[in-house]
Amino acid sequence: NISADTKTDIVFDVESGLLPVPDRTYDAALLINILEHVYDTKHILRESHRVLQEGGELVIVVPFLLYVHPSPYDFGRYTKQALERMVAEAGFTEVRIEEVGAGAWSAAYNLLHRFFPWPLTILLEALAVFFDWITTAIAALLKKGYTSEYYPLGYFIVAKK
Repeated sequence: NISADTKTDIVFDVESGLLPVPDRTYDAALLINILEHVYDTKHILRESHRVLQEGGELVIVVPFLLYVHPSPYDFGRYTKQALERMVAEAGFTEVRIEEVGAGAWSAAYNLLHRFFPWPLTILLEALAVFFDWITTAIAALLKKGYTSEYYPLGYFIVAKK
């Protein structure tokens, strides 16, 4: 968050140049729900690589099936294949990516939950998880592919420098 009101140690626009941090300063970097709000993702990934010590880890969380949520901008959603390539091109290795989410019902709930009042959202979320569980069981019996791989709400990524 670039707002000075957040009382962070460094207030900096990640797209404006180099982070005011020396090379190989940190042993971990976190990009939690950031990449979709940054137009030049290559730059922020390269900067993350630059400020990490050898063997340091980059942790990323990004949404995939999610409504547009500007803060102040919302530039993109990335597939697993795009994330693997983006992180590797920034110089990271040992990239592990896990899907977050349970299936199409949970994805639909995630896209629509803002339209319903709070008490109803609890019921709808439980129903979505239940229907994903039922659909997964039926798909397994029918030998059909139905996993979070096909309907990710987002991705959790860990990569090593």
